[in-house]
Amino acid sequence: MRTGDLRFLQDGELFVTGRLKDLIIIRGRNYYPQDIEQTVKQSHPSGRPTCSAAFSVDMDSKERVVVAAEVERQALKGLDVSAVVESIRSAVWEE
Repeated sequence: MRTGDLRFLQDGELFVTGRLKDLIIIRGRNYYPQDIEQTVKQSHPSGRPTCSAAFSVDMDSKERVVVAAEVERQALKGLDVSAVVESIRSAVWEE
């Protein structure tokens, strides 16, 4: 998968079994995706628990962290996306 997760399909269901690359190195520091995902999970009340993925991409010859996160369906109406993004960004930065 593009997130680096290893997976397989069985009887039409997707099973995630691990990660191709289990370490993200940013500016010489090591980060584990599951630690970032745990932080994201707790960063905003609109976030959907266990529905985020942290992975890295190469941009301009540098490794960068990307977070994809879902929000609860009932939170969609009137959702302040900027506030959610800022909350996630701040929480990850602090950790």
